[in-house]
Amino acid sequence: MAENRRPASMCQALLPALRHAGLHIFRTNAGIFVTPVQPKSMAPDQFVEPIRNVLEYLNGHPGCIRQDLINDLSPRIDSEPSKAAEILNPLRWLIERGHVVEFFDGSLAVLCLKKEKGHR
Repeated sequence: MAENRRPASMCQALLPALRHAGLHIFRTNAGIFVTPVQPKSMAPDQFVEPIRNVLEYLNGHPGCIRQDLINDLSPRIDSEPSKAAEILNPLRWLIERGHVVEFFDGSLAVLCLKKEKGHR
């Protein structure tokens, strides 16, 4: 009965099996999540401009979805569909490398972001 309210002991029992399967566990305000991608951090100044733009936008707009990203970074997307690819390709790369996570509801979040050198 207690596991229905707080499944902590069940989660603790599953953690070794998840890690053995090569999965990575991380916690957010919404709960505990499992991903096959190792979360990694990098300073935004270490990225090329298109990737840095997407990363900085996501860092400033936690919980946004892909369409928000496209609309805000390229407002005239209807006339040029290739602009969407210019935004989504860096996003795809960030997700594959573990810098950004896309949750089941489509919301996006920066997993780890290091401060730029010289900032606190």
